[in-house]
Amino acid sequence: MNESTLPRLPEKCRVTLLALGDVGSTLLLGLRLLGGDVIRSIGICDVRPGAAELLHAQYTDLTAAPAHYDMVFITNPTSLHAEALRQVKGRGEAL
Repeated sequence: MNESTLPRLPEKCRVTLLALGDVGSTLLLGLRLLGGDVIRSIGICDVRPGAAELLHAQYTDLTAAPAHYDMVFITNPTSLHAEALRQVKGRGEAL
């Protein structure tokens, strides 16, 4: 895929993280450092209730999460990536 075929992202992105383990937590820190100039909102989908208590949005079931996001980072255990991708595929515009 070259740059001309990549989806165009908005100026401020709505981001969803699937899982808030070691990788997701590190990614979350990086997204927060980018700040409000780049990130409009961050949603978390994690099967552990309370895993993201300090965030604006948390879902324990991906089907309950809003489908209006610009990026999804799949950061759950590798063995669960395929199922997570199946669940998000078609929910956002770029997927």
